[in-house]
Amino acid sequence: MLCERCNLRPATQRVVEVVAGKRREWHLCEECATEVAYGLVATEPQETQAEPESPSAPPPGATLRCPTCGLTYREFLKTLRFGCADCYTAFAENLQVLLKELHGDYRYRGLPHHPHPQKEQWVQELARLHDLLETAVLEEDFERAAELRDQIQTLLEQLGWKTASENR
Repeated sequence: MLCERCNLRPATQRVVEVVAGKRREWHLCEECATEVAYGLVATEPQETQAEPESPSAPPPGATLRCPTCGLTYREFLKTLRFGCADCYTAFAENLQVLLKELHGDYRYRGLPHHPHPQKEQWVQELARLHDLLETAVLEEDFERAAELRDQIQTLLEQLGWKTASENR
């Protein structure tokens, strides 16, 4: 059986949609099923594949391509990985549709990220304390190791990171 949408490839997926209590079912190829699943195309299958109007016109379903790396939008949909940073610009319009379908909007509406001004210093201090702890354990200075462990836990709490005991 051929795909009921593109009529080009074998149908390997069954798509069932229930709208207002009415059940509709299509048999689609993997590419068309992926596009339908992400809401990038209409779910209505085509009766026949339209022929190009002229030899110079692109065929129906011509793929969008990144000018830098050559990744097509269909290839992106299969892997969900970009080929380069310019893919974001090349696929911008389609990505807005995809993100709106997946998340309800294509813009971030959460709280703004404000890093703590001392975070970098704390991370450096954490690395230093870990080095000292490792040295204390190797030298079997367990009192010093316990003090360093406590300092590390305090610093982790200030950073808002979980300590080893919280992960258990």
